[in-house]
Amino acid sequence: YCHTARVPCSFTKILSLLDEDGKTNLHQSQAQLRSGDTAEVEITLHKPICTETVTIIPAPKSSMGRLLFLDSRQIVAVGIVQQVNYWNEFQ
Repeated sequence: YCHTARVPCSFTKILSLLDEDGKTNLHQSQAQLRSGDTAEVEITLHKPICTETVTIIPAPKSSMGRLLFLDSRQIVAVGIVQQVNYWNEFQ
């Protein structure tokens, strides 16, 4: 989900594994994440959506930039948008 939009996506790669505080990079490369792991990941959306990074609109005022990932109606991950790579199909 991105707000109320349902968009299929794929986890492209694990960029870095983070410590429990979510700030310290552990510099470990893993092929998969386990329950409770904190990581920076790259996702690829199968359809375009409108979203913003979490830093543009602060948390108390908006839920923009927050994501919920479902698989078979089960929550598998939650996250925030840290960077958006804009794509224009007409380029």
